[in-house]
Amino acid sequence: MPPHNIHGAGVGPYELSASFQKTLSLLPNGPRVERFESEGLFDYRLMRTDNDALLLGVGRRNLVTFISVLDPDIARTESGIGVGARVAELIASLGAVRTPEHTVSDPRIVTFTSLPDTRFVVEKGTVVAAVVMGPAHAAEKTQMGNVRDPEEPGEAGEVEVAVPDEVVEEPPENDCISKGFRDRKAEILRLADFGLRSTALLWTCLEDASGEAVVRSGEWLKIIDSPGPGPDAPLRMLAKVRVPGLMFAAALNTGGPNPELYAVSSKVDSKARDIVVTRFKVGNARILPVWSRSAFKLKVSAASWLGAKLGETDFLVELRGRDRLVEVGGFFVQRSGGKLRNIVPVNTVELVDGRPARKPLETPAADAGPEMMDAGAPKTAPIPVP
Repeated sequence: MPPHNIHGAGVGPYELSASFQKTLSLLPNGPRVERFESEGLFDYRLMRTDNDALLLGVGRRNLVTFISVLDPDIARTESGIGVGARVAELIASLGAVRTPEHTVSDPRIVTFTSLPDTRFVVEKGTVVAAVVMGPAHAAEKTQMGNVRDPEEPGEAGEVEVAVPDEVVEEPPENDCISKGFRDRKAEILRLADFGLRSTALLWTCLEDASGEAVVRSGEWLKIIDSPGPGPDAPLRMLAKVRVPGLMFAAALNTGGPNPELYAVSSKVDSKARDIVVTRFKVGNARILPVWSRSAFKLKVSAASWLGAKLGETDFLVELRGRDRLVEVGGFFVQRSGGKLRNIVPVNTVELVDGRPARKPLETPAADAGPEMMDAGAPKTAPIPVP
């Protein structure tokens, strides 16, 4: 009986990698299963339990691949933290924030070293969901505190909810940043001149040996560096660019000597929601796009098959750099009437210099198994290719 325990192997009696039939037998109210698929994005059988507060996803191998917690009272960690908690409570309870090496995530995704297989989804400083899924990449870095949801950019990317000295700092992939440059944070924020807008500050070394500061607010990125040696050398605005629908920016190393600057944006119109990854080149006081490619696309026709409106859908994106390519993964989020309805992992896509390396990395095909449903959860028809 709830509240269930969120643990490394699953949530309460429901375990990752358990068979479809075994998990089905645990459901207290009998079969409640629906097919949830969109070509190229995801393909699951979803089992709902505890008044739809727990969502169990079964992949093509007929095994449970993820469990999503959507309600404050249904499941908590051993220390009593769960949906509804503030970020400060998360950090105080779970300790070091987990940052897998060469991996960057939407700032709304927070993971901890003490519970590495659980992603906490944070909006406006509050946990709205927790997703337990398979092991993440082993190599990682940790940091304490200094994490909160920086902003809710929405489609326009312009929400003024914080003052600059409450800026969220995102750590660099290595220790290339000189201490003298980082100590000039207040000067950097003044030079960026974003006023009262919510701000994120990314430290990186794109081309300058002492490092650069990428300041993000709304749809704008501004890059600031110090061209001269010494702690008193003047700062300069190296470059700036506006990225429509900007969700977050990241410095990601794919195996070269220096990281590269990427931006993830969401473009929404009456026909589709398109998640776009753009790589920028910084040099000669300019910032220029090298390539820009669609990673995930949900057409309005596909959304309607899922019982969703485009305006009530979203993607939480994770990027990982390796072997001169970028892996793009994350989660699809769906709301209904403002209430969180579904949060499911999406298939990983590989991009090489902006071109898909191959088809999305889907879950291996499963043995044929029974497809069960009830009157409250109809089977979803196959979705046309978006």
